[in-house]
Amino acid sequence: MTSTYNKTFDNRVKNYIYAQEKYPNVMKNEFEIAIKICELKSNDKFVNIPADNGFLFNYIDKTIEYIPFEINENFSKETNYKLCKLNNLPLENNSIDKILSLASLHHFNNNDREEFYKEIKRILKVNNNGIFILGDVLKNSKQDKFLNEFVNKYNSNGHQGIFFHENDKFLLEKCGFNVIEIEYPKYKWNFTSKDEMCDYCINLFGLDLIISNEDVINGIKTYLDFYENKDDGCCYFIWQLIYFKSTISLI
Repeated sequence: MTSTYNKTFDNRVKNYIYAQEKYPNVMKNEFEIAIKICELKSNDKFVNIPADNGFLFNYIDKTIEYIPFEINENFSKETNYKLCKLNNLPLENNSIDKILSLASLHHFNNNDREEFYKEIKRILKVNNNGIFILGDVLKNSKQDKFLNEFVNKYNSNGHQGIFFHENDKFLLEKCGFNVIEIEYPKYKWNFTSKDEMCDYCINLFGLDLIISNEDVINGIKTYLDFYENKDDGCCYFIWQLIYFKSTISLI
C-alpha cells in the first residue's frame, strides 16, 4: 500500500502523543461522538484501526472487547498496539461486531481503501450487528483547507489529504457494503487558553516550521471558526468530520 500516513507522522509521533497526553480534554467531544455513532453494546468485539495514541480507550465501556491496531511502526512501539497492514488483519472471518477507522484513511488513495474495505468485510460479522464506521475530514470543508493549506505549509513533511465526500459511499458499496447512514457532526476542540491551543496544535499537527504562536492563532482564525471567552481566556474552534456507517450487503 502506498500512502502518506507514515510520511506524515515521520519523526513526530512523540510530539503527537505529547499533545494528547498533556491536553486530554481537547478532543473529548470528538471521541464521544465517535463512540456514540459506533453504538457499542456489551460484549461487542470492537476494532479501532489505526488506533494512534489510544485515548479513545478512555471512552469505551469496560464490557467491550477493545482490539486496537496500528499501521505505523513508531505509533505501535509507543502504544504497544499490534502492528499490521490495512489489507492484512490478524483476525478470523466474520468475527468482529464494530470496526472504527477515524481520521486516517485520507492518507490513502482509492485503490488502498478498496483493499482495506475488502479486508474489513472479511472480518466483520454478517448481520445487522456488524457495523463498519468510517469518520474522516469532509472534502472542501474548512478543515480540509486548514490541513491541506495551513498545515501543509508549516509541516516540513507536508499534508496532502485525500478527503471524503458523500459520493465515497459508492466505493464502499462496490466492496459489498450497504451504507445505512451518513452524518456530518460538528463539535468543539476546547482549550483553556490560546497558548494551550498553540502548543497543542504545533505538536499534534507537526507545525515544525511555525515561527510564533501568533502564526498559529492567525491560521486558525483564517481557516476555522474560532471563539474566545474574554473573561477567562478559554477558547475553542469548530471541527467537523463526515461519518459513513455501513453493514455488509446481503444482496
